[in-house]
Amino acid sequence: MLGLTKGAEPMTIAIALSARISSAVTCPAWQKRQQVVSYPDGSAVITIEDCAIDEIVRWAMGYGLEARVVAPLEAIGAARSYADSLVCAYSAATGRAEPISCATL
Repeated sequence: MLGLTKGAEPMTIAIALSARISSAVTCPAWQKRQQVVSYPDGSAVITIEDCAIDEIVRWAMGYGLEARVVAPLEAIGAARSYADSLVCAYSAATGRAEPISCATL
């Protein structure tokens, strides 16, 4: 279960879920204040109020391409930064050059 970090100001973080995983992800109650909007195609958006943006981003990215952080911009930026770090880590391990600058991360 995801929880609020004490002392920090909470924000609402939205994660878009593919039809492939939406039922499995939205079925458990991750926290009391979560909200889920389900769509006819089986996809969904879950919103979670939390202070720990990095924790929520890592949780969402654990679902790979089936989940995408869609709001707020601060959380989207955190997801992008985390993804860039992963690309750099795997690029360094394989010796493959990637089109992003890993030196700035």
